[in-house]
Amino acid sequence: MAVAKAEMPAWMRRPGAPAAVDAVIFLHYGMMWVATAACLAMVIGRRAFRLVEGSPVLSSASSLSLYSLTVGVLLYPVAIMLVGFRGMSSASKSKGNSKDTKVPPTPRQIARKMLKDPVMAGALVVMAFIMLIPAGDFGVVDLSLPKGSHKAGVGSVLRDVGILGACVVNCFIIVPTTLLRQWRMR
Repeated sequence: MAVAKAEMPAWMRRPGAPAAVDAVIFLHYGMMWVATAACLAMVIGRRAFRLVEGSPVLSSASSLSLYSLTVGVLLYPVAIMLVGFRGMSSASKSKGNSKDTKVPPTPRQIARKMLKDPVMAGALVVMAFIMLIPAGDFGVVDLSLPKGSHKAGVGSVLRDVGILGACVVNCFIIVPTTLLRQWRMR
């Protein structure tokens, strides 16, 4: 049974369509990067510079994080569809050029290849940091510390370490690597 090649839809052949697709994809990733960078600035401001919750720096970083996250989440369904379409069309272009038949990879080979990918490794690290956030908020600290200790301080440090680690990995590993891959796929 022959498989038909993926063809570019008619709307993608219009003169401005690839630029619009790029704009939506990169705007989504940009907004998500700004949201995590503003969250990172909030944690650093609170911890390193001892800023209180009502300070103008923390409130502006909080509102910037909230608004950019809102725009990024609203763009997410459209951007992820466009990324998937671009990936499928680039994969069909590359498959059409090769004539060799390969043995399908084993699940072990697939897992090894995925773990060598910096985005996937970064996502696993982010998940580990994200697990610290509820641990600091909801009482892992309450179970382990004796009475009279600084439970709230330890809990807030655990929460901030989780937020800080997740934001750093997202800002400096996941989003830049993903953007470079999208840029090369153009």
